[in-house]
Amino acid sequence: IKQLLKKHPEIDNNILKREDHFISELNFLETYIKNMAYWWRKHDKKHEHLITENFRKHIAQGIINSASPQSNCKYFLLNTPYTNNIHFFPKYFTDHKLIFIVRNAKDTVESGVRSKFWTYEEGFLRWNKGAENILKYTAKHKNCIVIKYEDLYSATLNQLNEIFNYLELKITEYPVNELENIKIQGSSDVQNDGEWEYKNIEKTDAFSPLERSASWSFFRKWRCEWICGKKSLSLGYEQIKIKKNIVYFFINIFLDSLFWVFRCKLKVENKVIKNRALKSNL
Repeated sequence: IKQLLKKHPEIDNNILKREDHFISELNFLETYIKNMAYWWRKHDKKHEHLITENFRKHIAQGIINSASPQSNCKYFLLNTPYTNNIHFFPKYFTDHKLIFIVRNAKDTVESGVRSKFWTYEEGFLRWNKGAENILKYTAKHKNCIVIKYEDLYSATLNQLNEIFNYLELKITEYPVNELENIKIQGSSDVQNDGEWEYKNIEKTDAFSPLERSASWSFFRKWRCEWICGKKSLSLGYEQIKIKKNIVYFFINIFLDSLFWVFRCKLKVENKVIKNRALKSNL
């Protein structure tokens, strides 16, 4: 999506070539602001708003100033692959717009497995949690749109038109003739000695992102439907065509109990503030 949007003359890329993670790490700033607000409220309640609303506004402006290429474009892009702190977005970026790019669970998980980001079980759980975060956000906020990756790939121009209407930009200013030459970035097809690489590649006839999970066994489809089925329907995807018999329910319930420790670990990761930044400075 970043490769597509930055072609518009009114949209500029930020200074980072990869995902910037500005949104997914906002929990650190929220902890700081809440701790500061506690001390200010303790001594002077009438100035507490300076720590909350004003701090968030100035921090957001600092992020923009740091990441912006300082061009004259109407927009520039921030992008993150995670939704874990997306509920903080409207608190910081009150006048900005949000575009969710969603992809069906099967191909997302398969792509992540090939890139060695997760196992199948972890991928199903993480996709489901991400979908849940998106659905919660869109139910409460109007400053966003949801675009399906599959539609963006199959009907690129139509989806770009929807995005530009949302951004109040003219698609007539977009270089449509360059669409076929836009490179693919971050594909699971890019491997170096078996390791995933984040770089641009040319789009060839062999590139088939909509068929990542085509060779899945019925057992893997069972697991995907069991964990991700409801959220997939809520995002507008069709149900995986499988027979939900007694064996289907028994096996999935058994696997849920088998992986309960693993599930608890993922839930803790979603709630506890990670100290990656602190560890990196030790």
